[in-house]
Amino acid sequence: MLRHQDQQAAAQRHILVAVTKVEDTGLKTGAQASAYAQMLCTTSYTALGDAGAAIEAGRGLRAAQFKTAEHKGRMHTSLGRAWWQRGKPEQTAAELLSALRASPGEVRDRPAIRRIVSDLRSRHSQVVGVRELVTAVGSSA
Repeated sequence: MLRHQDQQAAAQRHILVAVTKVEDTGLKTGAQASAYAQMLCTTSYTALGDAGAAIEAGRGLRAAQFKTAEHKGRMHTSLGRAWWQRGKPEQTAAELLSALRASPGEVRDRPAIRRIVSDLRSRHSQVVGVRELVTAVGSSA
């Protein structure tokens, strides 16, 4: 909610406190580990104003930590956005391909991700995976 109210710094502080509290439990149950993984993903997404922080927050994430295909796909699109902000088209395409394989709608149906695919097509068409992404999102990419 704080992110959507343009209060990224407050959102980042809040999620980091929460992540630390969950981490301090020792992650003894599957539910705790799942909550922790989701919080790390949120931390990564919240840090998208700072791509380096987002990538760092996402380093410990694995798709297997998430129960739903949509959450797996969202993890990859969040990391793809961060890599795009860092000017790394290869890593961007790799993350978006992973998102496409986990949950195609996370790539096809999100305008911000479609714009990245369009930019990849126009600026980095030779990067591995870009053609597959363009095909997946359709002609308007």
